[in-house]
Amino acid sequence: MLSRIDDGSLVDWTLEYDASRRLVAARRATERLSPAPGDGALAVFQELLVAHAIAPGTTRLLVDLRRAGLRNADEDEAAEARRRRTLNAFTQRFEKSAYLVRLAVGKLQVHRYAAEAGVTLQVFDDEAQALAYLTG
Repeated sequence: MLSRIDDGSLVDWTLEYDASRRLVAARRATERLSPAPGDGALAVFQELLVAHAIAPGTTRLLVDLRRAGLRNADEDEAAEARRRRTLNAFTQRFEKSAYLVRLAVGKLQVHRYAAEAGVTLQVFDDEAQALAYLTG
């Protein structure tokens, strides 16, 4: 069972952990425009992993973007691309990772961003399928 391990200081995210399945879930907590966490949030994620003795190399990661807001054309595209690269580098440290989005169009968008970055991501719009991939 996933249990929350963050202290609420991550305004836009919650972090949960299930030791029996070696699974971390980073869940979007608000609908702000940028779906990717900034460097500060990733630093807190890393501190929480260390504090709870969670080794990314033997742990699976679910990045739940279902509450992320839609992109705004006026956003700073360079800053958003930087956040996505940082998130991709962070997720690559885990044994397995998967992204969870709300709609099929979100899957297309995440796949497009991944292709632009030259990475392959596992993206789902069904949590049960994402968990089956991660734990299977």
